[in-house]
Amino acid sequence: MSDKIQLSSIKLESLNAECLLAANRCVRYIKQRHTKILRLQDKDVLLEISKTVKDADDPKLDEIYQDMKDKMALCVNDLRASAK
Repeated sequence: MSDKIQLSSIKLESLNAECLLAANRCVRYIKQRHTKILRLQDKDVLLEISKTVKDADDPKLDEIYQDMKDKMALCVNDLRASAK
């Protein structure tokens, strides 16, 4: 099993397009449904997404967020494997 990944340690520029699209889906959904504006360019956007998901009782957002986390875990593990 892979190590737990800290959102604060992930740099958006190191993620693949699939991860960025998943993060963008979260940001757009949060803007539409929770009137909170997050920007992918912000340094702590992943932490802000996580905080918003925890504060909101929204099953659809939970689903979108879980998809993003799954994609990021795969991407980060691939990056770690290729760095060895």
